[in-house]
Amino acid sequence: MAIRSISRLLAISFFILLSSKAPAANDKLTFWDVQRKGANGDAMNPEAWFKAAADVGIEFVRLAPVTWEAEGRDFLLGDADNFTSIPDRDYAMLKSALDIAHHYNVKIVLTMFSLPGARNRQFNDYKFDYRLWTDEKYQEQALSFWKELAGRLKDHPAIVGYNPLNEPHPARKDGFEDGDEKGFGKWLTKHKDTTTDLNRFNRRMIKAIRSVDSKTPIILDGWFHSAPIGLRYLEPIDDKAVLYAFHFYDPWVFATYRINKGRFEYPDKMP
Repeated sequence: MAIRSISRLLAISFFILLSSKAPAANDKLTFWDVQRKGANGDAMNPEAWFKAAADVGIEFVRLAPVTWEAEGRDFLLGDADNFTSIPDRDYAMLKSALDIAHHYNVKIVLTMFSLPGARNRQFNDYKFDYRLWTDEKYQEQALSFWKELAGRLKDHPAIVGYNPLNEPHPARKDGFEDGDEKGFGKWLTKHKDTTTDLNRFNRRMIKAIRSVDSKTPIILDGWFHSAPIGLRYLEPIDDKAVLYAFHFYDPWVFATYRINKGRFEYPDKMP
């Protein structure tokens, strides 16, 4: 089990390898054989950011470039309303940042906070975008996006993981709030193998990525915004390099930087 410490005052996630081990030749997978120290970040100033990460012993970064200046409306996507191909300028920016990370020996898990039909709510008038889970067109676009991206990144030495979508929760549109799983099993049975089914989405996403990249670990977040309870409903994938993640943000007053504001530390100062 490899543990990701998001930062000193942020949350902890666990990457749990539940499938059988891949051959030792897959160095991207064997990276996760031991506990690793990592952080979330956007690395908008990659030279300074990755140098600072290396200086404090960060071994990997879960890189979320959602806020980077895009050629179109949405970075790497062009337009989450209608993805066609990855803009050359956006890819060049990402590639440059990955090269800098490699220079400082910081590995990268690339995560998307937006996908076609699922624009991050920070850029969507703070409204959840459920089109990915209701319209097959956007799922096809999301698969095409990741197939193109993985095909271009598969040999980059900094990349040790793809995280296709941060904290999915398609059931939220039907009233399931964070941690509220009452009746969820019945809901999931009703929606099994439909566009709304995260398990179906994951199977198709793995197939799309593996059609161009057979080695890079793929890290899947669980239901309920990747809460621990979401793992109960996440179906394991028959793939030798799939890992499963949950995000843990408790106690909220300690784990959330904007709430903590430097007041509490572990184990010294705790409410």
